[in-house]
Amino acid sequence: MKKTAVALCMSLMLGMFVGCSSGGSAPGGQNAASGGSAKSSGKQVEVEFYYPVQVGGAIAQLVESYASDFAAENPDIKVSPVFSGGYADTLQKLITAIQADNQPQFCILANPTILTLISMDAIIPLDDLINKDGGSEYINDFYPGFMANSVFDGKVWSIPFQRSALLMFYNRDHFREVGLDPEKPPKSWEEMAEYGQKLTKFDQNGNVQRWGLLIPSGGAWDFGPFAIANSANGENLMTDDGRKCLLDTPENVEALQYLKDLGTVYKASPEGVVDMATAPANFIEGKASMIQVSSGNLANINSSADFDWGICLLPYTKRPASIAGGGNLYLMKGSSEEELDATWRFVRWLTEPERQAQWNVDTGYIAARKSAHETETMRKYYEEVPQAKIGFEQLESCYNEMRVYESEKIGNALTDKYDAVMTGSLTVEEALKELQAFADETLAPYNK
Repeated sequence: MKKTAVALCMSLMLGMFVGCSSGGSAPGGQNAASGGSAKSSGKQVEVEFYYPVQVGGAIAQLVESYASDFAAENPDIKVSPVFSGGYADTLQKLITAIQADNQPQFCILANPTILTLISMDAIIPLDDLINKDGGSEYINDFYPGFMANSVFDGKVWSIPFQRSALLMFYNRDHFREVGLDPEKPPKSWEEMAEYGQKLTKFDQNGNVQRWGLLIPSGGAWDFGPFAIANSANGENLMTDDGRKCLLDTPENVEALQYLKDLGTVYKASPEGVVDMATAPANFIEGKASMIQVSSGNLANINSSADFDWGICLLPYTKRPASIAGGGNLYLMKGSSEEELDATWRFVRWLTEPERQAQWNVDTGYIAARKSAHETETMRKYYEEVPQAKIGFEQLESCYNEMRVYESEKIGNALTDKYDAVMTGSLTVEEALKELQAFADETLAPYNK
C-alpha cells in the first residue's frame, strides 16, 4: 500500500511546484523503525537530511557550519546535510528516496506539503516527542501564524524553521524624488496604485526606466494576500480541512482584476508575467521602487542596496493580510529509535531561541519562536536594521499558504491561470471559473 501511494503521488507531482489520512504512527518503537534500515555504525549515529538549496552559496555554508557545530557538541551524532535544490526538487528527491527505501531522517520542505506527506504515510506526528522534551513550553513558543500549517487533524506534524512572510520593500529615496513622504508608505490598494503611477519613470521616448511597483506572478503565494484581504469574511483560498478550494468568488474576481489593472490601467507595473527571481535584483539596481517579496530577501537587500530603503505591511482593502511562507522540519518514517532520538536532538538544537535569532540575522528568515525575539542578538539586530521589525509585525496578519490535498497540482493550475490573465489569454472571470472547476474535480475523491 505504501509503495502504491508513493508511486501515485510521484506521478501526480512530476514537475509540480510545492506541497488524507491521519494515519502516521507514533514516533519511537516498532512502527517508527519499520520500512527503513539504520544508517548508524558503531557508537555514532548518522542523521541525514535534505535541505532545499543549491550546493554552495551562503546559506549552504551556514547549514554546513550548523551540522559541524552540532557534531562538535554531540560527538555521538554525525549530521549529513544533502543540498537538494528548491522545494519542488527536494520533494521529488524525497519521493525517489522513499521508493528506494532510502529516505533521510528528516527534510525541510515547504509548509503546505504537509497533506502530501501525510497521504504518502511518509512522516510521523511529533506529539510524543514534544511531550517528552519541551512540552507546551516549547511548542507554544512558536508563533501561531507559523504553527498553523504544522497542525492537522489535532496532531503536530512539523516544526517551523526557515519561515517568512510576504512584505513590501520600498525605495525611500525614490519616494522623496517624486514628492511622496517616505514615512507614509501605501496602506490601501488605492494608494498602492497611485504611488506606483507616480514612481514609474519614463525616458523622453516613453520607454520605462523604472517601474513603480513589481508584484511577482505566482499562484497562491502571491495572490493569497489579495484574496484574503478582499474576501467577504476573511476566508482563505481553501477550507481548513483541505478538501475544497474557494477560488471563484466575486471578491477574488475583484482582487485578480486589480492585479491586472496595475499594469494595464494604472501603468504602475509591467503588463504580463513578473518573474519572482528578478524582482529583488531590480529593486537593488534601482529599476523598481516597490516590490512585494518574501522577508527572506531582507539580508540580501540590506547588504546590497546602496540607498535608503524601508519595509511596510502589505496594503489591503477590508483587512490586513499576508502569507506565512517558508519551510518546516518534517521527520520521516523509517528511522531506528537511535536515529529518531538523534534527529530530535538536532531539531531541538536548531530551534533554540538564540540559534533562531542568529538564523534570522544571517538569512532574513523570521525567527519562528517568540523567545528568539527577546534575545540580545535580536535587540542589537533591530537597532542596526530597524526595517526588520516590520517582518515581525506582519506576523499578526499572516495566514496559511494554500493547503489542500493535491496542493501541488492545484497550485500549478492557479499559477497557469494567473499567468493567462496577466498575458491576456483569459479574462479574470474565465480563469477563476476554469480554475474552480479543475480544483473541484481534483478534490472530488477526497469528498466522498
